[in-house]
Amino acid sequence: MRLDGALGVTVLSILTIFLVLTTGGINSPLFPLLYFSAFAIGFMLRPFMVFVFVIVVALFLLSDILKGDVISNLIKIWLLTFIAPLAFFLARLQKKQEKQDEKVEAIKERAEDSADTISKDVEEIIKNEKEIHTESTQRLNEILEETEELREESKTK
Repeated sequence: MRLDGALGVTVLSILTIFLVLTTGGINSPLFPLLYFSAFAIGFMLRPFMVFVFVIVVALFLLSDILKGDVISNLIKIWLLTFIAPLAFFLARLQKKQEKQDEKVEAIKERAEDSADTISKDVEEIIKNEKEIHTESTQRLNEILEETEELREESKTK
């Protein structure tokens, strides 16, 4: 069984929380894995889910925070809560970039389709019209050249 995307990150995060809880809670040597899980959740799920993750982790570790070295425990939780906004904003930025990339790709495809359509229409006019003036033929050839340039330009960007 292969776990992809959101399901994989969710299972991985649950396993990470479980490992941290079973290996010493807040004093676990695996505790820093929770930082990476926060970023993974932000990038693979919706960015706001990072805050939900941090709240869930804090609730699970609430009893451990006040045991032992309280200052060290509070610093660890504080770092986790500090990472949450960073993961949120980076994930949101990445999602915006993905949307922009999709828009750019759609524009490139439309430009290429438009160039193909114009090119076909001009070639059809040249073939079908026997009595086209020389000026019109030259202008149509210029249009063909411009559409070819447009097609090449859309491929390189």
